[in-house]
Amino acid sequence: MLDITARPPEASQEAPVAFTGDGGAFLRMMFKGALLQLVTLGFYRFWFLTNIRRRLWSDTAIDGDAFEYAGRGKELLIGFLFALAILAPFYILYFLAGLEAERLKAFASFPLFLVFYLFGQFAMFRARRYRLTRTIWRGIRFWMTGSGVKYALRSFGWAILATLTLGLLYPWREASLERYKMRNTYYGDLQGRFVGTGWGLFKKGAWIWLVDILVILVPWILFAVKLANAGAAHSDDDPVSGTAFADVKGWIILGSISPVVAVLLWPVYQAIEWKWWLDGLRIGEVRVSSRLSRSTIFGLYLGLFGVLIVLGICAALFIGLPMAMFGGASDGPPIGLLVYFAFVYIAALLVVGAFFRYFLQFRLWAAVMRSLTVYDLAAAANVQARGEAANALGEGLADGLDVAGF
Repeated sequence: MLDITARPPEASQEAPVAFTGDGGAFLRMMFKGALLQLVTLGFYRFWFLTNIRRRLWSDTAIDGDAFEYAGRGKELLIGFLFALAILAPFYILYFLAGLEAERLKAFASFPLFLVFYLFGQFAMFRARRYRLTRTIWRGIRFWMTGSGVKYALRSFGWAILATLTLGLLYPWREASLERYKMRNTYYGDLQGRFVGTGWGLFKKGAWIWLVDILVILVPWILFAVKLANAGAAHSDDDPVSGTAFADVKGWIILGSISPVVAVLLWPVYQAIEWKWWLDGLRIGEVRVSSRLSRSTIFGLYLGLFGVLIVLGICAALFIGLPMAMFGGASDGPPIGLLVYFAFVYIAALLVVGAFFRYFLQFRLWAAVMRSLTVYDLAAAANVQARGEAANALGEGLADGLDVAGF
C-alpha cells in the first residue's frame, strides 16, 4: 500500500489542464509499433498499448503536475493469456454445436451472444479498474471497488430496456452505469461520484435520436411495406423489377442516404455525450468543466474520413494497375503478384490503424484534455493513499473480446 501524501496544490480554485503531446512524434510511434507487431506476430501489442497510455498520461498535467501510468506490457500479456483460457471453452462449444447441426448452431448463437455481452461488460469494468490502479497523480494512486458481475447485469438490464424503446432510454442507461462506476472510483481516500442525469443527456441529444428514427428507421420500414405491396400488385417473378421497382425506388434512394446521415450525426452525438460526462464527474469536492465543442469532434472524424478516402484511392491504384498489367494471364496471377498484393494489404492495414489511433486516441485525448478546467482542487490537498493495484485479467478479457478502450 502506498504511504505517500499528495503535495498541496496552489491556492487557486481554478486549475488548468494542459496537454503537451506532439502529434508527429505520436504518429511515428504508431508506425513503429505497427511494424513491431507485424514482425512479432502481434505479441508486441501489449507493450505497444502500454507505451501509448504512458505517453498520453505523461503529456497530461493538472496545475503543472503530470499523470503517471505505471502499467506494464507483461501484465497485459499475462492477463490476455488467462482471458483466452476462460473464453476458449465457449468458442469450442459453439464450434462443436456447429459441427453437430446447423440447427444447434443457430440455437447456440443467442446464448453465445449473451455470454459474450456479459463477459464484455464485465471485462470493461475490470479493465477500468486495472487502468485506474495504474494511474498516479502527485504520488497518489487512483483505485476502484465494486463488482464487475453486478455492473454486467446492470448493463444488460438497461440494454434490454433501451432496445425495447428504440434507444429512447439510452441516456438513462448511461447515467446509471456512470453513477455505479464513479461511486466505486477513488483518488486516495477521496470518493468519486457522478452528478449527470439521463434527462440532462436526453435534452441535449434527443434531436439526434428523432432524426435517426425519421431518416434511418422509418424509410426502411416504409420500403419493406411498399416492397410487399408492389410484389402483391405485380405478377412478375421478381417483385422489384419493372413497374414494381418504380414503386419503391424512391424509398430505396432515401434508405441509401440514411447511413450517410448516421455517420455524420455520430461525431456530433459523441461530442454531446463527452461533454455531459465530463461535466458530471466529481472526486470528493473536486469537479471539472469542459468547453469541448461539437465542431472539434466533427473535425476529427472528418479528418479521419478524408485520410481514409486518400488511402483507399492509393490502395486501389497500387492494386488495380498491377492487376491490369499482369493479372490477365490464363493460368491466373503470378506468385510474385500475389505476394505483392499481400504486402499492399498488410501495409494498408498498418497505415489505417496508425491513423485511427492518431485521430481517435491522440487528437481526441488532446481535444478533451485541453477543453477542461478543474475547480476546487484544494479539496485534494491532504489526500491519503489508499487501494491496491488490480490484476490485468479484466484488461485481457477486454482485449480478447475486442472491447478495450484507452
